[in-house]
Amino acid sequence: SPRPTPVAVLEPPPTPDPTATWKTYENSKFGFSFKYPTDLAFLSDSLDQNGPLLVQDFDGSKLAGDPTNNFQLVVFVSTESTDKSLEQFALQTSAKDLSDFTVGGTSAKRGVSIQKYEEVPTVWIKDGQYYFVIQLSTSKSVHAAWFDQILSTFKFLNETSAD
Repeated sequence: SPRPTPVAVLEPPPTPDPTATWKTYENSKFGFSFKYPTDLAFLSDSLDQNGPLLVQDFDGSKLAGDPTNNFQLVVFVSTESTDKSLEQFALQTSAKDLSDFTVGGTSAKRGVSIQKYEEVPTVWIKDGQYYFVIQLSTSKSVHAAWFDQILSTFKFLNETSAD
């Protein structure tokens, strides 16, 4: 019987880390950091005032709905008591389609929530004394893949600040 012909297997070159050149956002008060693309030049950080952190690629100079210019990551930190389960907390924020997920080694829930009448990808995390809600403000962005890439760089800092 004929012998099989050996086939050369080419190993694909290692994929460079797309986040390697990204900037890092760090918040020592709430103990987390993440990396984000340099295109996301507009940050609005009001976490210290119980507001959101917005990381986006638009400054208001382009028309609303321009798909090249509509990526916005929204991070909320809830300082309410963390005595509810993560699922209970998520459900009070219009969560749907929840599934288990992990962010920065911490168990999380992933699903959708309503933002401006649209269902958007959302992740809920409970870490220490805080709940975190991370949303992609529109799933129609041409850069929607950045959401998962940013989530993959999320880290919870072990040192909690003593203020």
